[in-house]
Amino acid sequence: MIRHAYPEGEARVLSDGLPRGVGGDGDILMRVFGDASADGGEPGEYDPDSCDEVGRKLFLSEVKVEMDRHSKQYERTSEDVTDALVRVVEDVSGNGEALPSDVDWTKCETHVGALVLRGNRCLLARSLQGLWKGMRIPSVVAAEGESDHDAAARAVVEHTGVDADEVRELPLLSTVNVYGPNGRNIVLRLVPVYAVSPPPDGPLENQDMEDNETTYDWYTLANAERRLDEQSIAGLQSISLSLVEAAKVGLL
Repeated sequence: MIRHAYPEGEARVLSDGLPRGVGGDGDILMRVFGDASADGGEPGEYDPDSCDEVGRKLFLSEVKVEMDRHSKQYERTSEDVTDALVRVVEDVSGNGEALPSDVDWTKCETHVGALVLRGNRCLLARSLQGLWKGMRIPSVVAAEGESDHDAAARAVVEHTGVDADEVRELPLLSTVNVYGPNGRNIVLRLVPVYAVSPPPDGPLENQDMEDNETTYDWYTLANAERRLDEQSIAGLQSISLSLVEAAKVGLL
């Protein structure tokens, strides 16, 4: 099916089961993201701005050919997964930093995070000012006397520029604590809220398009997991169970 949809594409099969250094997947992935030395040594770090002599840059995508459940026609989608694979390389290289085990979480600062839902997608924020890399769940420290919903709405306003009245409260849904998201020694309390406005007209896959020049984008759970850190992913997975139950009884 992929070959039929992309007749000019080239297929490369990664070797399986081989250790690093002798052609295993981890070694190939490292070499994709950097220039291996002539003697087979470690490549340099992946540079997203690096070009070859004819101006070409390297990025990796996940390509899918799936049947649309409404039109019954096969549709092609392509998602840039370069950032996610860079994180895989960092994990293979042993550069990931584990959370310290001696943190007293009862004394850590608590943030309220807005889990903005719209259908089967959630909102993640990016910093156009470079305050952080990648995508995050928007959050703030709650002011004295501020409710969880008001703090979550303020997080949406401060990090995305969306008006507070664009999200509505979901009072009967549970919150979930996330410990140490993004490597920060904080406790993030995930508060689900719902987007008032429906998605724009157009094909469903258009909702999965990312725009690096905007403050936020919408993600399915699977796509959000490719953009977030391990602790935030665990929080999303935990709260998703209660969201499913809430949807069953009409709360979503």
